[in-house]
Amino acid sequence: MNEKNIALIISEAKNFVEFYSKLLKDNDFKILKAKNLNTWLHKTEASRQVEFDICFVDNRLGGFQFGALLKHLKQYKPQAIVVNVSQNHHYEPPEYIQFFNLNSPT
Repeated sequence: MNEKNIALIISEAKNFVEFYSKLLKDNDFKILKAKNLNTWLHKTEASRQVEFDICFVDNRLGGFQFGALLKHLKQYKPQAIVVNVSQNHHYEPPEYIQFFNLNSPT
């Protein structure tokens, strides 16, 4: 039996979570959700593990603090993929991370 890939969706917006959850579930991903970065970091720092393969970040309003997320990924799961979903708030990541800027369809 194949294990599912795991996706984390970071957003407080119900429509964002629903949109990306459906998209990812249709492609056989297991979905994890966090309302914000601090909630997720608090949960994972104790275990020192990163459980996702890809992370969708709701940055439509701008201001998401990618530094803490990327630092954590560099240490515990550098092969993880991060998708910054935004309209006008693109981010230039360090070279060590797989990072994509995606214009928001929602």
